[in-house]
This record gives sequence, structure tokens and C-alpha cells, in this order.
Amino acid sequence: MPDRPTIPSRSPRALLTLAAAGALLAGFAFITWGRPSPADAAPYHATVLHAANQLPLHVAGWEGRDMPVPDAAVDLLQPNAIVARRFVNPDTGDSIDFLLVHSKDARSMAGHYPPICYPQNGYTPESDQPQTWSLQGQPVTGTAYTFLIGTGKNQARFHVANLLLLPDGTVAQTMAEMRRAAADPAWRHFGAGQVQLLTTDNLTPERRNALIEKFLNANADAIHAILNPSPQATDQPADAS
Repeated sequence: MPDRPTIPSRSPRALLTLAAAGALLAGFAFITWGRPSPADAAPYHATVLHAANQLPLHVAGWEGRDMPVPDAAVDLLQPNAIVARRFVNPDTGDSIDFLLVHSKDARSMAGHYPPICYPQNGYTPESDQPQTWSLQGQPVTGTAYTFLIGTGKNQARFHVANLLLLPDGTVAQTMAEMRRAAADPAWRHFGAGQVQLLTTDNLTPERRNALIEKFLNANADAIHAILNPSPQATDQPADAS
């Protein structure tokens, strides 16, 4: 009767390698388990959409009306929520355009923020600078842009206040910051938001900033909904980041 074959024993180095591989797999499973999935972000997206649908159509004597959003912009942004309105003061004739948009994928914002979308529509950039406004008593810093359109006597100047809203509670000033949020596994599925407020050049800087703050605060619920996901949506192990 032939001898039974013997099972070769593993060398200590081989056992160490297997142990290390097992530890790596376990660590990877723990980390990825802690990261939010698209399903985890769904309640947050619903909250943002609800808040956007509740935005006021009239603000302290200013009468608003919905503005059409170009199909190309909708295709680019793939919005979860979008509100575009023009508000007019019937007593002075002054106007301000308000845009709030939230996309489930922050990368969708790359082609639709002032340095990109305004020049694509014939506006010439004149200046941009950081600007701080007050939102419910707290400072928020965005970017104030100035654009020109037309030539000679027909040239007009427009001012755009822009806030890039990230779901980690921060307000970005550049698209590079937005891209970093899109690449972060902890926030990738939550997307990002943006607010634009456009005014004409007939307002003094003081009047313009007061108006911007008025409309930021009138729409604060939706802004905060974008900036502050519910704790249930963001709970995760500390090592998940």
C-alpha cells in the first residue's frame, strides 16, 4: 500500500505574507464599509429638494417670477434641485436675479459657474475678488465677479455674487475646492450646490451687498440644507476618511 502523501508545511515567511494580506483585506473592508453609498445620500438629496421647493416667491416687497433654465444648463448640471428667479422692486424698478442649484454629482458644477458660463454667453470678465456676506449672523465668503457685455454706448456691466456650497459645511471660492469634495469618498455621493445673485451696475456697492445679504437670508433654509446633511447621513467610523 503506498504511503500517504505528506502535506508540505508553510514556511514562516509564507504564513506572514498570508497574515498581512488578510489584515489588508480586513482593513479595506472596514474602510469601505464606513463610506457612505448613494443610498445613504438619498435622504439628504430629498431634504435639499424639499427646501428648494419652499423658497419664497416674494421677499420683503420684492416680487419674484420664475425664469426659464436653458436646456443646455439642465443637461450639464443634472440638477437634484434648481430655482431661477428674477425679483423686482416695484417702487424703484431695481432687479436681482437669484439662482440656486444642487447637483448629486459635484463634478457637474465644473462647466456652470461664473468664470465658465458667463464668457460662454458673450460676457467679458472684468474683475473677481473674495467677498464676505452675512448669512443669519454668520460670515460666508464667496466670490464677487464683474462682467461686461456689449460695446461702446451699448456696453453694460453686471455683478455676480457666487457661493459654491459643499456638503461638509464649507463655502468654496474655486472649482478646485469643488473637485476635491467630489473626489472625497466621504462626500462624493452628496454632490454640491451653488448660489448666484446677479445685479446691474446702477446700484452702489453698499446697496448691492445689502441686497445680496437680504436674498441670501431669505433663502437661508435651502442654503443650510445643502451645507448641513443630517447626522444620520454622515455618521461613519473615524477611519473612513
